[in-house]
Amino acid sequence: MVLAVIHGIYLPYTKVYLTLKNEVEGAPMQNGDHKDWVRLGDTIDGFRVDHGWWPTKILLPEGIFNNLKQHVFSKERFERLEESLSFVVEDVPIVAADNSGRSYSYGDLGFPKKRPEITAQECCDVFIKQPDQM
Repeated sequence: MVLAVIHGIYLPYTKVYLTLKNEVEGAPMQNGDHKDWVRLGDTIDGFRVDHGWWPTKILLPEGIFNNLKQHVFSKERFERLEESLSFVVEDVPIVAADNSGRSYSYGDLGFPKKRPEITAQECCDVFIKQPDQM
């Protein structure tokens, strides 16, 4: 069994993948709540591919921050996510950064050219609201 480690929690990779498939890939992108989650995941993946590790902070517009906090993640799961990532509301496209000044801007670079072995959506998916919680 392949396990994904998310914030110290071991989860079966297949469970994480199936939840991702049902929650994110199956969600409507044109006005759906999950479009910002997909963009955030791609921004984190771009940072990870370029720099080899996870960012420590996410800069994002207030509207996207509010959507993620109020509609995409449950309160408890968003707080858990904030234990690893600090969110900074700024008038910028979504940017993943670390404390050394390294960054990846979704607005400037778009989707990453390649994906890490396990994507941010697959890892962080455990923090997204499940259908029965929405």
